[in-house]
Amino acid sequence: MCPKNCFCEETSSVQCFRVQSVQLGISKDLRKINLGYSHLKELKNIGPSKKQVETPSKRSSPWPGSLQESSLVGLKKLRILHLQNNQISTLRASTLSLLENLESLYLDGNKIKSIHGAPRLPTLNIRSMGSNSISSIPSAFFSSMHLLKILDLSSNHLTKIPHGLPQSLIHLKLDRNQIQSLRNRDMYQMRNLVSLGVSFNKLISVDTSLRLPSLSVCELAGNKLRELPGSLGSKLENLDCRQNNIQEVTYQQLAGMNQLKHLFLENNTIRNFEAGAFRNCMQLSNLALEQNLLSAIPYGLPETLVRLDLKENNIETIHEPKHVEISPDFCREPVHASLEEWRAYLLAQETCERQTKNLLVESKAEHKDKEE
Repeated sequence: MCPKNCFCEETSSVQCFRVQSVQLGISKDLRKINLGYSHLKELKNIGPSKKQVETPSKRSSPWPGSLQESSLVGLKKLRILHLQNNQISTLRASTLSLLENLESLYLDGNKIKSIHGAPRLPTLNIRSMGSNSISSIPSAFFSSMHLLKILDLSSNHLTKIPHGLPQSLIHLKLDRNQIQSLRNRDMYQMRNLVSLGVSFNKLISVDTSLRLPSLSVCELAGNKLRELPGSLGSKLENLDCRQNNIQEVTYQQLAGMNQLKHLFLENNTIRNFEAGAFRNCMQLSNLALEQNLLSAIPYGLPETLVRLDLKENNIETIHEPKHVEISPDFCREPVHASLEEWRAYLLAQETCERQTKNLLVESKAEHKDKEE
């Protein structure tokens, strides 16, 4: 029997809408439960007697605004549990440890301030707890989560990277917290991490010894970094350091990023790029430098660039490149493979405009001849 205000899909899933209490009393074969956007305030210890499990209570929940004690007992096949956007304020390990085969847990948008104990969730792959009020996490909290791949703790009150993050992590989101540093001792074990988001925190430093060998995407926008973090990983393809306090970019910082394709540095205070800074960035295609303090276009930009944004800098002149010839067809080419030629084009705009006008006149003449 499907509970009131719920939608059930055979015996595999149940979704309830804006409930204050839940009396499931349905199949123990459930694989997915969605109680998001309801009025649940806490999860009590879930472990009543077998009698209570076998005969679901018909009484109203004794804890208004909570998940009834007997609701989840015996659901050993449960794989996905949605509890986002409720009013849960406390998370206890004993509450969830009964769900030994749980793979995905969503607790975003609650009022969680404190976490107690270390839940035993050995099969968990996804844990999402964004938009809460979490300031700290017990050191052993992740000790049983050896298969955890995605962890979202964004929009909380964390001041440091949680201790004991599992080596299995692939995606880690810590945006909009109050983290001040990325330390090697907190992250050295994360050899499988592919994407890291620590944007809009209070970052002032990244350990120079920090190495994340699988990292491909690193988002550090909206912090207080004064230097571009270098040598994070040789597989890094996307580095976002917008809205920081970076003043200079050096060759040493970019030397180990030979796979880098997208570099976002807009809205910093960059005045200078060291000569040859991009020497090893042989795959860079997107470079955003708008809203900085550059007085000249950085020298030695790679020819692989497709997009270069320099708006709102202090650039007054473009130095003429050496030994660059503009072919007659260049002005009509939609894609410019060589950055040096593109600079030459900027210097020769009048020439290109004149060529275009001449072509237009010739085209009109040809059309007139054919009409006659």
